[in-house]
Amino acid sequence: MAKPALETLGTAEFEGTDAGLASLKDMALLTAMYQMFGGFLQAAAMMRTVGVPTEQTAKDVTAWLGALLPLLANYAAVIEGGEYELAPGQSVDFTRAAVGSLVTASREQGVSADFLEPVKKHLDELSATGRGTADWISIIDQLTIR
Repeated sequence: MAKPALETLGTAEFEGTDAGLASLKDMALLTAMYQMFGGFLQAAAMMRTVGVPTEQTAKDVTAWLGALLPLLANYAAVIEGGEYELAPGQSVDFTRAAVGSLVTASREQGVSADFLEPVKKHLDELSATGRGTADWISIIDQLTIR
């Protein structure tokens, strides 16, 4: 009934009988969007310190993220399986060192690392609890407030 009217605004998808599910999906997708945009802003801020135009950084980030997006399906499979110790991805300790380098590089360029530091904090906590060899995406378990 409402689908034709809604499709004038975009694609209409039925998310089930739970009225809150569509709203939650919207919030989840917006969360991913703002985190992605935050990463772009971090990259642009870093590159601006050496005179690289933001338009060039936008092109570079678009190409880079486009190449990485297919990994999300692999991450989803690992998360659904819940076997982070056996996962073939990057370890917590490897990723912790990589993100630490990004924090350092940002600061050395005079750019705040505020977007990166929460990720580093979660990785530090995983490593401190003996999970340094686990797949870094096990960080998802820390995101659920209990």
